[in-house]
Amino acid sequence: MTMKPSPVPPSLSAGLSQIRLILAVALFAAPPTWAQQIPRAVPVDEKPVPRAVPVGPEGAAPPRAQPVVEDTAPKGPDQDLFDYAMLAFGQKDYAIAAQSFGKYLQTYPQGRQVPWALFRLGECYRFQGRTDEFQNCYREVVDRYPKSEPASNAAYWLGVTAYNSGDFKAAASYFGMCESKTNVPAVKLAAAFYKSEAYGGLKDGKKQLEALKPVLAVKKGNDFLERALLSSATILQRDQKNKEALPVLMELLETSADPKVKGDAGLKAAIIQSELKAPEEAGRLYDLVLKNKEATPDQRGAALVGLIGELNAQANYDAVIDTYNRNSELLPPVELRPRLLMQVGNAHRGKKSYARAIDLYDMILRFSPQHELAFEAAYWRVYCYYMIDDRRLGDIARDFVATYGSTHQNHEFINKARLLVADHHFNRQEYRQAADEYGQIQVPTLPANLRPSTWFHKGWSEAETGKNSDAIASLTEFINGSPDDPGLAKALAKRGLCYKETHDNEKALGDFQHIIREFPKDDSVELAYYLSALVHGDQSKTKDMVADFEMLLKLFPRSPARAEASFRAGSGLIDLKDTDKALPLLRAAVNADKKAYGNIGSQKIQLCLWNKKDAEALAKEVDTYRATYTDATMPPSMLGFLGLTFFKSKEYNRSAKYLTWASTPEVPENTDPRIWNFLAQSLLEVKSYDDCVKAVDHFLATSPDPGSKALGLLTKARALLGAGKPDSAQDAADEGLHIVKDGAAQGRLLIVQGDALLAEGDKLETEGDHDGAAAKWKGAAAKFVMPSQVLADPQVTPEALEKAAKALERLGQKASADEMRRLLAKDYPNYKAR
Repeated sequence: MTMKPSPVPPSLSAGLSQIRLILAVALFAAPPTWAQQIPRAVPVDEKPVPRAVPVGPEGAAPPRAQPVVEDTAPKGPDQDLFDYAMLAFGQKDYAIAAQSFGKYLQTYPQGRQVPWALFRLGECYRFQGRTDEFQNCYREVVDRYPKSEPASNAAYWLGVTAYNSGDFKAAASYFGMCESKTNVPAVKLAAAFYKSEAYGGLKDGKKQLEALKPVLAVKKGNDFLERALLSSATILQRDQKNKEALPVLMELLETSADPKVKGDAGLKAAIIQSELKAPEEAGRLYDLVLKNKEATPDQRGAALVGLIGELNAQANYDAVIDTYNRNSELLPPVELRPRLLMQVGNAHRGKKSYARAIDLYDMILRFSPQHELAFEAAYWRVYCYYMIDDRRLGDIARDFVATYGSTHQNHEFINKARLLVADHHFNRQEYRQAADEYGQIQVPTLPANLRPSTWFHKGWSEAETGKNSDAIASLTEFINGSPDDPGLAKALAKRGLCYKETHDNEKALGDFQHIIREFPKDDSVELAYYLSALVHGDQSKTKDMVADFEMLLKLFPRSPARAEASFRAGSGLIDLKDTDKALPLLRAAVNADKKAYGNIGSQKIQLCLWNKKDAEALAKEVDTYRATYTDATMPPSMLGFLGLTFFKSKEYNRSAKYLTWASTPEVPENTDPRIWNFLAQSLLEVKSYDDCVKAVDHFLATSPDPGSKALGLLTKARALLGAGKPDSAQDAADEGLHIVKDGAAQGRLLIVQGDALLAEGDKLETEGDHDGAAAKWKGAAAKFVMPSQVLADPQVTPEALEKAAKALERLGQKASADEMRRLLAKDYPNYKAR
């Protein structure tokens, strides 16, 4: 399992969509840059005396409304008063003009110039800043004289006033009335455009587009054409009709002579091309605006952000960084600067230049800490510190969570930051810290692609720190939720181990068998066999345990567990009484790991050889083992087996060695009496008389039965005799003779006594005491003659005859000695004296 499964960044396309949205808000929500000098709806003519049709020089007589009567009609006092008022109006003497228009209306309420008088009175009030009065006049014109010529002008101004006060519904109505009433093309065009703007204020895109149609239809002499084109494109783009908006913008881009207009159109067209998945064309348009030196700095800055966004979406990180560096003097609009830094930082992150990315994210946090992107920049800063394995990561991530945890409580970046810290510890195998950090993560709220690895690492860390129940729960989430994940087998193995630790052996075996059955080629199969064997061992299912270990060794001969597997399998086969198969496995364990299995493995090998009764191989193994390990431990009964086996084959030196190792002279009662008995006999044979006496005394101290005790005393008597202690030898033999009164044992005891007397006599003879020597020889002869005459034992009788002849010869009784030799030759012709 890859230990560095890090959190996945959001897709670049998502980031690009966010850039498009930011740019769209900046470009579509406000009037175009070139139009920002006219933020409000305005009349067609800004001259002090607005006219429906701006003709004639300043101060010229205003156009007259179509008269109610023919022009040839004679003028009356009403017309004179009206003309006087118009003269004052033309001279900008609005107070006098207002009085005159008012007098006209009062004097001639049915006069033919009443509509114009009302309108001009309203004009006078407007120029004097008397808002309520001028609006009342315009409304009266519109309401009372809707078909009059000044009604369209009044409606226009009422539309302007309503629009500028935010009453878009009334504005649309008044501009519509003006458009339908006026016969002046320029006024009709202006009213239609501002009617569309009013519908825009009402967020009614459908009516706005409909209102723009007559404006867009006029291609020449239309001061509103470019604004209408931008407005229609804005509506279409807002309504997700990009394919319809694009040709409108492209037309404006190609036909406008205003570089600033071209800049706005180019930016909007670029955004649409980007949304239409045409990155190359979008990039071309952004680049076109960027290189337009006559475009505003904000337009060029926005184009820089858009272009870099497109390059970033294509993962062309080198081009992003190069474009940014080449335009370092260009500042985008304030609201777009953090976005630019974010994109360049992301490019450096994409190139794995994490330190440089951190610098750019730091700039966002330093200069725009309240910007919406500050949170994102802070997260990616944490991510970059993770990628460089910086020791400060824990503190940085905790600061991030402390700063944004309350304001972005449910945001995935909060969880991801905790995840980065957890993964950081996991990759360093600091499992306790990792488990604590994973425990704070709300895994279900993570993006779907991060959940599997998080559950896996969380469970693994918990298992490593002994939190087996938690680990089982976490790994189960991973296993159930990611049935096709490549790490599934490893998760099963780890969970199985946790089940084993919690003594839920059946579930543990279920996981291990699942691996063996479903993932035969996965590395975890090796572990599965190993753990399955351990569980079977815990269940005392020795046969199954051995089978698992044997399969592990067959499939993975180089396994790190081969020594343990060999040892445990060999030990199991001993329990199954199959020592032939156990031996090579145990030898393999010792050879693979002498430190761990040399001592105990050697003991098991010895047990196998003992079971096979292979004394030679066992002796060799025991000798090597004792020479290798100062703390060597062997069963006394096994050593006794060797000693007795070699005793039977008359290999007394070897017998004495193993029987000595089998004995505990410091606590003799802990040694099997048989060991002392045969050890004494072996020591006697190799003439180790003092040790023989000690051994036989230990044997006699165990209170053996009379027959065994008599034989023990016989051995002791012989040893004492060999040690040059004939008196003590006679005493020991005499003690034995008090136990046995006949038979071979009696005969051997008598022979020992005879040997003792014979030896004493020989000693006295060398000292010159012939009489004393003769007395001893005589006593010896008596001891030898008795068993030679009363016994018919093939071993004892011939020995007694031969030794009686020697004693008689020493006494000078040659005839008696010859008779003894005759009987010996006759009855025991094959006897050979020792």
